[in-house]
Amino acid sequence: MVGSRGYGNRIDTDWAIATDAPVDCTIYDSTITGVGQLVWGSCGVVVHFATGTDIRYNEIRESYYSGVSVGFNWAGIVNTTHNTTVRNNFIHHCMTALADGGGVYVVGPQATSDIQDNYIADLQLSLGAKDTVCVALYVDQTSAGVTMINNYGQRISWGLIHWNVAYPVDNNVHDNVLLADAAAPPSFQYGPR
Repeated sequence: MVGSRGYGNRIDTDWAIATDAPVDCTIYDSTITGVGQLVWGSCGVVVHFATGTDIRYNEIRESYYSGVSVGFNWAGIVNTTHNTTVRNNFIHHCMTALADGGGVYVVGPQATSDIQDNYIADLQLSLGAKDTVCVALYVDQTSAGVTMINNYGQRISWGLIHWNVAYPVDNNVHDNVLLADAAAPPSFQYGPR
């Protein structure tokens, strides 16, 4: 988890002094697996209130909830979450116990965040999570300033992208592809190198 601050039992509070927020953290060339076995709502990688986080060339698998979660602000207030990069990751077999999430989940304003060239596969709704969302790319309320380009999804129960009560405000989303179940995976480099 990068940048989360707790105030009492709350984790949705931004840094009182913006310059205290973590800057330029890197999660690179790693395998992250078995997430959420103790706390089901855990994600493979979580970025709450941090600037310049770079998440690249990772394999994130077997998470009870989302693979990567960026942002923690449903109010639409500008905060310290921005300039996050999520690129060239292989995210698969997530969402195995919970729902209302995805391979990559974003929420709140996060200027110039880049989610690109990820391969997200094998996300299926758990048996107890009926009639809720499980997608490759989940854009939740008040998300803004996010670029999502050239991401590939395959064998995803709800499909590629879900806009939740949100609208594409200042988001740049295009050229993302939902592959047929039996199609070959994308040819670009993703996952650990």
